[in-house]
Amino acid sequence: MVRKVKLARLLGIGRRSAGAPRSRRLLRRAQTALVSLVALSGCDRALAVHSNAHTGVGAPTADAARTDPQRPVAAGNDATAETTDDARPPALADADPPLSDANGRDGSARRDASDAQGITVTRCGLPVANEHPGNRCYNSPPPSLKVERLVAVSAIEAPVLLLAAPGDAARLFVVSRAGGVWIIQNGALLPEPFLDLTDTVSANSGGAEYGLLGMAFDPDFASNGKVWVHYNIDAQPLQSVTASVLVSQGDPNQADKSSLTPLFAVNQPYTNHNGGMISFGTDGCLYVGFGDGGSQNDPHGNGQNNAEPMGSILRVDPATGLAAPGNPGYMDARIWVYGLRNPWRFTFDDQTGDMYIGDVGQVSWEECDVAPAGIGDLNYGWDIMEGTHGHENYNGDPTGLRLPAKEYPHGSAAGKGHSVIGGRVYRGTHIPNMAGRYLYADYDNSHYWVFTYKGETAGNPSICDDYDISADLSGAQGPTAIGEDAAGELYITT
Repeated sequence: MVRKVKLARLLGIGRRSAGAPRSRRLLRRAQTALVSLVALSGCDRALAVHSNAHTGVGAPTADAARTDPQRPVAAGNDATAETTDDARPPALADADPPLSDANGRDGSARRDASDAQGITVTRCGLPVANEHPGNRCYNSPPPSLKVERLVAVSAIEAPVLLLAAPGDAARLFVVSRAGGVWIIQNGALLPEPFLDLTDTVSANSGGAEYGLLGMAFDPDFASNGKVWVHYNIDAQPLQSVTASVLVSQGDPNQADKSSLTPLFAVNQPYTNHNGGMISFGTDGCLYVGFGDGGSQNDPHGNGQNNAEPMGSILRVDPATGLAAPGNPGYMDARIWVYGLRNPWRFTFDDQTGDMYIGDVGQVSWEECDVAPAGIGDLNYGWDIMEGTHGHENYNGDPTGLRLPAKEYPHGSAAGKGHSVIGGRVYRGTHIPNMAGRYLYADYDNSHYWVFTYKGETAGNPSICDDYDISADLSGAQGPTAIGEDAAGELYITT
């Protein structure tokens, strides 16, 4: 496995002028170019992870002259619309077995349960609502930022995610689409991967869309040593698998691969639009993101079909893989929200619990979605809407739909792009006047923006502090994900 990692520092260097700077167009890099992973850490450090192997997000496709972080990049991949039969799993008609009030139906006193491995896990509870969603507005730009290189170490192929275990200030975990999870400990890349699933994961047959795409630490990781992963396999039909694995009892820097235990799998009709993000909410439940099933323009109508898991974010009990208590009750009872094309990274605000989603568009618009903590039963509109605009033959009436917090058009000029990369809300301490701002990016143009979600207006998200900071982060080209360390500082994988 070819690996290439560098450390860099992002410095706050004062305030910018009130007007957001225009972004210069960044040259599209070759598939073997070196690019950055940058950590937002104010006046301290930042990590830059470089790859000299293709990250799985390549040249524009013929159908839209653009690149999608979950779009194949092989020749003739205008949709790479495979002719495989539509093989969709049956809907789950039932939710999780009911819990008594004494067992934590209010979501605040969740009971413990044992999973299939006999490992104690925290039972997920009812959604935890935020009575006052949103953040205060700064009404001013964030500070000007600068990337400073620190240390060059060896490489990681195709990094797509970075995260840290809760409370672990020494280690960062970098997920490779090729199937490996690598540890950077105290600034140095460990020689052996934490987890090697290269012989399990299908990272090549599905083009840029397949592989190891997600990872999350169990809320009780400190006591149960459980890690969750999401990956693709070449089953017949193709499948996306959510599974757990345990840390080795003899080495905290090694996972015990023999403990790999699938929780559930979803059949995929095509190889693209796999989503792949997994994360735990403040309710202790596991959220799993799926794209619309692939091809282009959602040929099976999965985005608006809440009997199917595709085009949705599921909310499941990690002890059973079944629907979590308090779900909306769709035909597929695991679905929390739907109407998504390809959610390439969603996140929960560490402080408020609000959910942010970056949803990759088709031919015209990219969007960022936000919802208050604990609020599901939302339809984000795909494939009758692309952003706030009617798609194909739909008239664009937004009635009953959740509108994006922010959208931007396709193009190469400032404020435009082709493939949104959902980011994180900054909750670190090194840049205080960044707190509460959501950082997100565009892969194709390497543009970066921030906004602040300030709450709800007429049933839809309202934002402020909307600024383009591409000039500051021009050294980090081709972003694939924005991650966070245990202290809330942010990192960009490329």
